[in-house]
Amino acid sequence: MNWWSILKNAKVSGKAKGTTLDSNRIKIKKPEDNCIKRMKDMLETTSVSFIEGTTIIPSDAPIFQMESAEFKKRIYKFIEDAGESTICKILQFADSYDLQAGFKEYLDMGQKELKKVSEGDNKWKATSINMKDIDGYSVNIFLRAGKVDSLPMVDIKFICTISKSNEELYFDEWSTMKLNPNTLYGLKMSTNNDWRKR
Repeated sequence: MNWWSILKNAKVSGKAKGTTLDSNRIKIKKPEDNCIKRMKDMLETTSVSFIEGTTIIPSDAPIFQMESAEFKKRIYKFIEDAGESTICKILQFADSYDLQAGFKEYLDMGQKELKKVSEGDNKWKATSINMKDIDGYSVNIFLRAGKVDSLPMVDIKFICTISKSNEELYFDEWSTMKLNPNTLYGLKMSTNNDWRKR
């Protein structure tokens, strides 16, 4: 039995002893889930892009796009238009993503495939792709790794896209994995970046 059921069936003390409490006379405000606030806070320190149709909205920011007031206003409108309930469902879906399993898929890649990624031939590999339709919004969460320079490193990104109609919000947390010196083409995981912890 939850707290509301207990309160609803509570007995009133005093003269009205023995009668049940009328739930229609009780005005209790449900605590806010604050999912929209949490989403906004996460985006403040991640790399964010926004696409309308085929046009990437300019961010005009040197580091994190959310430093631009106009860009932030556009992103916030997209989130607020989705509403608290939908954003809560999206965050719940994001929280269920198994980041370690995604990393493991990279570490378990076959030698030939791993060699292609680590040699830096501009090939990117997405793994552990989770997709879900939530209240008309298409949500994709996945990892992507690749290497585009001559350094013995591999870039890896933890990515989320939220799209509806011709609009798409894209944000990611990226870091670098070193090639493992103990194996020819293996990777050594050196990051625990996760935008869900923001």
